[in-house]
This record gives sequence, structure tokens and C-alpha cells, in this order.
Amino acid sequence: VDIKRLVSDVLDLSLPLVRKGVRLINNVGNVPKIVGDNGRIVQILYNLVGNATKFTRAGTVSVSAGVVEGKVYITVSDTGVGIPPDKIDKIFEAFEQ
Repeated sequence: VDIKRLVSDVLDLSLPLVRKGVRLINNVGNVPKIVGDNGRIVQILYNLVGNATKFTRAGTVSVSAGVVEGKVYITVSDTGVGIPPDKIDKIFEAFEQ
């Protein structure tokens, strides 16, 4: 999977979700290709970017990727309101938002 191309494609697909005043940023540098399910990675990344744009009224949604200790990572960050501290432990439970 070519992460640089995948992120670029996902950000292009996400443009219709973006509100006025929100900017999508691709911060993916040179990362090696990985072995993985391209479709699932696209789905996960699209959902994360979609959530980030949904809760960011103005500012940026940024996708970065890099390598740490031989492993490729992808991060999605935004300048939105964030998750309240009392909800952090619940975000991975079923049917939580």
C-alpha cells in the first residue's frame, strides 16, 4: 500500500465534507510502502477524517505519516473542540459518540 497516495486520495474524497473555514492538510512525507488491506485502510482513514471535519468549525484537519522503530504510523489531528476527559475511556465502546 502506497500510504502517500492513499492519504492524498482520501483527502480528495473528503473535500465535499469540509466546511468553509476548514482546511485539509497532507503532512505525509516519505514513508515506505506497506503490506495491508488498502480498502480497509481507506475506510478507516476516511471515517477519521470525516469525524475530524464534522467536529471542526474552523481551522485544520491534518493527516501525517511517518516511521518509528521500523513501523509506519498514520495520524489524523484537528483543531476542533476535542473529546472531554470524562469521555476518553468510552470512545472505543460500541455505539458511543
